[in-house]
Amino acid sequence: MKKSKRLLPVQKLNTKREKDAAKAVGFARQAVIKEEAQLNSLIEYRKEYQSCNTVGSSPTGQQLQDLHGFLINLNVAIEQQERRLIDVRYQLNMKIVEWEKAHGKHKVMDKLIVKFEKEEDLVESKNEQKIMDDLPKNIGNRGGHLKF
Repeated sequence: MKKSKRLLPVQKLNTKREKDAAKAVGFARQAVIKEEAQLNSLIEYRKEYQSCNTVGSSPTGQQLQDLHGFLINLNVAIEQQERRLIDVRYQLNMKIVEWEKAHGKHKVMDKLIVKFEKEEDLVESKNEQKIMDDLPKNIGNRGGHLKF
């Protein structure tokens, strides 16, 4: 079996790995988008809550304390969401690196297969030429004559 043909199962595996890695990148990007939306939602909610509770009547001491406590909790949630977003962005970057490796292996194997195919074609072409060159000798040795 030719070298180029023996490499086809390996290339098929490389193709699958590259596609799987690309899917993982897609899922990781979706996770980043989701976490960004969640963070933006929390920040927007905080802005709205602050604007609603600062306009209007004078709040009592307890109301101010409750407002302050709620905003602290909301800020903690925003900080947690920011850390979560950092984590999913890191995971996305790792998935991209994995895809780049898989893609690189796929490209290298493609080039190697093409190289082997060219070498095989050259050997086959030389063999055919040798056969064609030897044909008149073989016919001549048998006592036959070629007429053109």
